[in-house]
Amino acid sequence: MSVDFLNVSIRYGTDREVLKGVTFALAEGAICYLTGDSGSGKTSLIRSMFLAKHPFSGVIRLFDEDVTQLSRAQKLEMRREIGIVFQDFRLIDHLNVYDNIALPLRLRNESEKAIAQQMEQALELLRLTDQRYAFPPTLSGGQQQLVAIARAVIHTPSLVLADEPTGNVDIHMAERIMQIFHRFPKLFKSTVVIATHSYSLIRDHPAPIVQLANGRAEVRQISDLR
Repeated sequence: MSVDFLNVSIRYGTDREVLKGVTFALAEGAICYLTGDSGSGKTSLIRSMFLAKHPFSGVIRLFDEDVTQLSRAQKLEMRREIGIVFQDFRLIDHLNVYDNIALPLRLRNESEKAIAQQMEQALELLRLTDQRYAFPPTLSGGQQQLVAIARAVIHTPSLVLADEPTGNVDIHMAERIMQIFHRFPKLFKSTVVIATHSYSLIRDHPAPIVQLANGRAEVRQISDLR
């Protein structure tokens, strides 16, 4: 399995558990949605998959490895296999589109020739070729989110995480973003997890759902929501 949660509980400090006894599994190349009301734990679950939040109890396995037992250095290394997209973009304003997207590759010390080849494919895929020299503040919210998506997948990660990626864009851009995410399993063999509150988008682009409520998780299908 690419992602495997077994009786995972997450809490912050001494407060009540945000998530308790969460169990589900995703195969390599699968795509699923995380849904639930605000405060249900979607972001906490995403953070735990990105190795930014250690569970209070239970086991999380990524790529068949128990990540709860990894050292900090090992977690940093595993993050190289993960791409993450945030709702608020988190681009670097003083870097242009090209340099924002290329940043993960430069951190991996790839050659500029190799980076240029990968960049052309990414810019074409996200239709950002004409914006390559633009700076984030000059772009629309939708364009900024496309840049953030390109940056997250430029290194062809095994796991792609997206936390409310359509929350700050209009419906037309949201539709385009969902179409893009659904291409990643075929393009990169990536497992894709999308946290969203938009049931209309889920219905238009169906995939299994991990629904969070009262600290629990239930795996459902889109037919269950009708």
